[in-house]
Amino acid sequence: VAEFKGSNGIVFIDSVGEPLMHPDIVKLVKELKKIKSIKRIVMITNGVLLTKELVNSFEKLGLDQINLSLDSIDPKLASDLAGCKYDVDKIIDIAKHINKSKIDLMITPVWIPGINDSEIINIIKFVKELGCKIGLQNYETHKRGRRVKGAKRLNYYKFYKKLEEWEKEFGVKLKLGPRDFGIEKAERIPNIFKKGEKIQVKIVCPGWYEEELIGVAKNRCVTVIDRKANIGDLINVKIVEDKNNIYLAK
Repeated sequence: VAEFKGSNGIVFIDSVGEPLMHPDIVKLVKELKKIKSIKRIVMITNGVLLTKELVNSFEKLGLDQINLSLDSIDPKLASDLAGCKYDVDKIIDIAKHINKSKIDLMITPVWIPGINDSEIINIIKFVKELGCKIGLQNYETHKRGRRVKGAKRLNYYKFYKKLEEWEKEFGVKLKLGPRDFGIEKAERIPNIFKKGEKIQVKIVCPGWYEEELIGVAKNRCVTVIDRKANIGDLINVKIVEDKNNIYLAK
């Protein structure tokens, strides 16, 4: 992918869960740095598993930026939003440590209207005090995501309108676009399968959900649903979705 995209590649190490759960996360960063066409590596994390020693290791390897998810400085609300005990004091201490390193720090709170409004103000003030970047995110909902009880969802017009108000009030840049992240347009990787196509895949591992399997065909991953099979099995499937190089099959 990096070779196809060109010589100014940016890698975002992210996941549906917490990237630092990856058992070989340090090795992953090390190997990515060896790819010449990758110029910048950004890791997204909630910081719970970050330690000063781990930050120091990432700094030595040349990790360029850490996007730290911090949605509240209030300990109780932070834990409620995280769905587990969230040590705010530790996260703030880690943020300060990152900010003193060669790694760029961006605090990336999700603004959940009606829930953490005042906390967003506190986070903006904290970011201004640190002198680091901030990437404020709009609260979104989707069928497999977490929903916050009592939260209001803003359309993007109202979201950016509020960001403009906060920018003027606090003198901090909040409205960000692709250029702020160094993102440039590049060729899209061509789709190799089409919806309705019948193919054979080799099952290589379980999927994200219990009813899912991951198969491989023509050097592409295919998520297989509604089918039981063993690792190593060759099975026939039909592509039911082919958007954005994500292939879903039955």
